[in-house]
Amino acid sequence: MAGAEAIVQAIKNKNNLKKLDMNGNNLGDGGCEKLKILLQEVDKLKVLDSLSDDEGEEDEDEDYVEGEEELGEEEEEEEEEDEEDEYQYEESEDQEEHAANGVVHEAADGPEGKIQQFLKTNSVNLLKSLQEEDFSTFVQNSSEENLIDLLFELGRCHGQMSQQQALNILDQCYHRKLGAADASVAAELLNLLLPRLGLIKDEKKMQPDDRQMASILCYLKHITRHFPSDTRKTLLFFLEQRESAALRSAEAEKNDLIAALQDLSI
Repeated sequence: MAGAEAIVQAIKNKNNLKKLDMNGNNLGDGGCEKLKILLQEVDKLKVLDSLSDDEGEEDEDEDYVEGEEELGEEEEEEEEEDEEDEYQYEESEDQEEHAANGVVHEAADGPEGKIQQFLKTNSVNLLKSLQEEDFSTFVQNSSEENLIDLLFELGRCHGQMSQQQALNILDQCYHRKLGAADASVAAELLNLLLPRLGLIKDEKKMQPDDRQMASILCYLKHITRHFPSDTRKTLLFFLEQRESAALRSAEAEKNDLIAALQDLSI
């Protein structure tokens, strides 16, 4: 404020002074107010020009600081909101992931999931946890390969379940799959079956014991009645004309199968 006092002392005796221009001298509100008081005391206030550039300067600084504080608070709030949104988004993702996993687990624990696991592991415990009607639902969405796998896996479970139960399961599955299907489904079943029986080259190597192969051929004899006539004739041809090391252990069952196919072809 010493500057204001010096100015007033310098002009207080200048009677011819028409205008005192102090605008833009960065006096601030306090300095402007002090200058006005001092000029008033020496009767020179009337010559003071506008101080518009200086008045409110401190307030502007304060406003600027307050603005910065408000902006900072807003930025902090926005950051908090972003963090909250990110947390909620991650939480939502986790919930979706858990929900998805829940669906997977639920599917795996359901009848269809258990059947798929049985086909992969040949677990008798899984098989015993299933009802015959569960397979009826399974076959609606199953592939031809699933049906061939089911035939062989049930054959491998010989002695672990009743033969009649195994036949009932295969009967309903093959009936539902072939009953309203076109010829391509039966053709695909045969294409998958022949290598598994060792009746065409490049077959999948399987080495069941005598009892397992005997059961597999017994079950196959039962379900061939669901095959179209052309499919039965093709299977009969391969059984009669081709030798298979995989079938040597079940010669009697092979002959029974041939006889059944011959009867169905009449």
